[in-house]
Amino acid sequence: LAVLDALGPPGTNRLHSPPPPDHIPALPDLPEADAASFLQECRHHLNKDDFARTDSQYRAGHAAARTWLARHPRFTPAATATVRPPDEDTGPHEPTDWQDMESLRLFLSRLTVSSPSPGHTLARIRGAQAHFLDRQLHLEVPDDLAARGGPGITTVPITPHVAHTLTTNLPNPLRAAAAAALLFTGTDQALLSMTQITSLDEHATRLAIDRDSRIYIGMPPGPRHMYAIPARARPLLAAALAFRRRTPLTADHFGLFAGCFGTSIRFDHLIRDAGLDIPAVTHPHPAEDWHTAARCRHVDAPVPAAPASSARARSRLPTTRRPL
Repeated sequence: LAVLDALGPPGTNRLHSPPPPDHIPALPDLPEADAASFLQECRHHLNKDDFARTDSQYRAGHAAARTWLARHPRFTPAATATVRPPDEDTGPHEPTDWQDMESLRLFLSRLTVSSPSPGHTLARIRGAQAHFLDRQLHLEVPDDLAARGGPGITTVPITPHVAHTLTTNLPNPLRAAAAAALLFTGTDQALLSMTQITSLDEHATRLAIDRDSRIYIGMPPGPRHMYAIPARARPLLAAALAFRRRTPLTADHFGLFAGCFGTSIRFDHLIRDAGLDIPAVTHPHPAEDWHTAARCRHVDAPVPAAPASSARARSRLPTTRRPL
């Protein structure tokens, strides 16, 4: 109390300057190589500094995949292996498809939602694929990542500067949350317009958009479109959720961003007032998001030996670092 008395009351007319603009050095053009040879090709084509920055993203993806698979033991080869009779042929088994696609999509979104450029995203994906291969899991992602959208490709990291701009330019909680969702999902506004109040979990950590049930009425729903919500965007989404629940005559199946994406005029005003470049709007993509198109399967076959440089790099992977 004595310290508080000495400090005095907080100033009411103190001006707070906005956070400085973001500046993150971009990675160079990375080689088009698969997960088994990606690190070796980067070592061969990149200079020492560029390789070190690329390798840090690769190792972050590798560590994130190791941590995530350790928390999902039911998806490891030991849990998905098929029990065969002793007298049956012991040749290679048929690949086992990954069943929980929502969990996989959420992991890929969390891995890349904070990525500042497609190059960083590619390095993280290749690192994750390398560890999946170590566990006899083949993680397939589209080859044309640059032509697609989604986390890490058409997203913008929610930095202090971005969060400050959103809350300053968009005082309405629904509009601020809608603009933030466009930035951290990187998806088309037509999909975001299907976001229901129940699509957002109670802690505002993920969006789960049930598109199939809205389009194919009466058909069994397929896996939902999953998006991780970065930490600085969660207060915006939580405020929007509280605002919608206090709206008279509301229900859980009502749209979370009602009134933001309804008409082209409202949407154009939202983009104009946000005052930020939104890649999903300026560079639209007709195909589904890359992490939604990703597939994974367990292959009961020997894993190809990793190159020596890649093996040495993986042996130095940190045990606690995560990219998110």
